[in-house]
Amino acid sequence: MDEFDERRGVILQNNKCTVIAMQEIEQYTFEEVQILINFITLWMKIVYWTRSLIQATIGNSPEQSSIGKELFISLPSEFFKEFNQYYSDQDSQEFLNIITNLINDNWQLTNSYKNKDALSIEINRNQLYQVADRLSEFLARINPYYKQDEIKKLMYGYVELKNNEIKAIATGNYDLETQIFEQIEDQAMLIGTYMAMGTIKKRRDEKAQTAENGQ
Repeated sequence: MDEFDERRGVILQNNKCTVIAMQEIEQYTFEEVQILINFITLWMKIVYWTRSLIQATIGNSPEQSSIGKELFISLPSEFFKEFNQYYSDQDSQEFLNIITNLINDNWQLTNSYKNKDALSIEINRNQLYQVADRLSEFLARINPYYKQDEIKKLMYGYVELKNNEIKAIATGNYDLETQIFEQIEDQAMLIGTYMAMGTIKKRRDEKAQTAENGQ
């Protein structure tokens, strides 16, 4: 992913994502670093809790209910609260709806693989790509630092990896699933970083404009 370089705060080294070059860390305020941490943390939570739900669903675990509450209720609420600090109520609600759809469609795809329903698998997989399209269009619309083609590339990569992860768990290929999960972690790190950096740049512009107007 060559377009994500040090100037944007993302480096990919040995297939691992390193966030913000150390020589550039002094350029960010504490508040900005906190934004970065929060967005990455939320995307990593999606990755971990989604994996837990996939495993619980495939394995018919009684934990499905408690995991589902965290994934479908608590986590989207956390996303909304974070997003709403920087964007309008209306935009935050739309973002919440998209994230909820992303989570739900992953779960639906898991059930399709569990039931070995090829047609349903194809339908649900396509729905995930549609959610990725919707997210990329939405983010590019509300923030000039979010580029639709870049977000789409990130999200398509995420959807493909999640599909492969679900398939590996459903077929009992756990060694492969572990390898895929490491890639998903990296992808989530990239998505969270990209979202954070766009928000940071937008807030800098807003603060500069406020300062200019106050003079």
